[in-house]
Amino acid sequence: DGDKDGDGDCTDKKEVEGKLDQSDLGLELEDDGGWDVDEELDLDSISEASQKGKAKIDDDDWGAWEEEVDLELDDATSRNLNKTTFKYSPLVLHLLKVIERYMMNYTSLKELGVSEDQVEDSKALFKQGLKKLCTSYFTMIESQLFTTYKNSVLFYNDFNKLLEECGRVYDIDFTNCHKMNLSFINEYVNDKILLLVKVLDDYALTIWNDDELDNGEKLEGYSKEFLIRFNSQFDEVFFELSKLSHLNKQLVVNTLITITFQVSNNICNRITCRKDISSFESNILSNIIDSITQQLEQKVNTMGIKAEGIQSWTKLQQIKLVLSANLKGILDDFYDAKFYELETHELVSLIKSLFVESPQRTRTITEIQSARETQT
Repeated sequence: DGDKDGDGDCTDKKEVEGKLDQSDLGLELEDDGGWDVDEELDLDSISEASQKGKAKIDDDDWGAWEEEVDLELDDATSRNLNKTTFKYSPLVLHLLKVIERYMMNYTSLKELGVSEDQVEDSKALFKQGLKKLCTSYFTMIESQLFTTYKNSVLFYNDFNKLLEECGRVYDIDFTNCHKMNLSFINEYVNDKILLLVKVLDDYALTIWNDDELDNGEKLEGYSKEFLIRFNSQFDEVFFELSKLSHLNKQLVVNTLITITFQVSNNICNRITCRKDISSFESNILSNIIDSITQQLEQKVNTMGIKAEGIQSWTKLQQIKLVLSANLKGILDDFYDAKFYELETHELVSLIKSLFVESPQRTRTITEIQSARETQT
């Protein structure tokens, strides 16, 4: 157990006409009104992430992937997202013209003297052919994305626009194609998360695991090194997203929220799984949490997102409270409802890892467990 004693001190669809810099594709881009809600990337849809992306993720660290995330946006951002627009390239218009010529072969069947029954039978074949055409286009571009596009978001927008227009004009259900597009963008989001998780993993032995480093001076040095790397990596991810926000603000906002949620949750899991945390380690971990939560809050605020609305960010803040308090302080904060994001077993585990076994620790744990049981 840790070496702290009990008495010590220790977050209507609207059409918009406009043009955009041609550098994203080498072509002039168009604005379009927001698509239907079920076509947007939202946090509930993240649970449908591609299997390829999921295979890279440790189940223990990503259990919250399928949890519901409550979001808080400032008023200006909420208004802007209610009038969501996204940019698409003229390539979509060229593709739609190709599709129009393809479908004209169907409409011209009557002029060729084909019977009504045969025309009707051909309708399903043409629709199926159009689905295959859209699927082939997606597969071809995805396999060599950066020979056509400079970023994933514009391709996601273009394919979404293509499906939206074809579905509307030709009355075709593109559910499977939309799932392909969603999996594609989810993989993009996963890749950004994994960049940050890699930094966390690199310091598993020196910061996050039990009894791996007992030299206080080295631990402090590793923590400073970790924060420099983490903040630098997050700056890179955020810079990329901020450059893409003009293409699809809703998507970028949701991506940033997802990254913040997953990374914060990963850190929460690493700390609550500890079996032993010394007084010195608790100070180091508190400083790390303080730095990371400030960094995340600053970045999401620039996108109009309230960090306190992201569950795992708030949970990190609550873990910091536990790390820096004595047993009496923890109990006082518990009754002040300051640990509402922490599960009972997580709070108990933290207390056990921080404080040596004693009657006071036992009483504190028992009181917390009893209070939580009466609430349920």
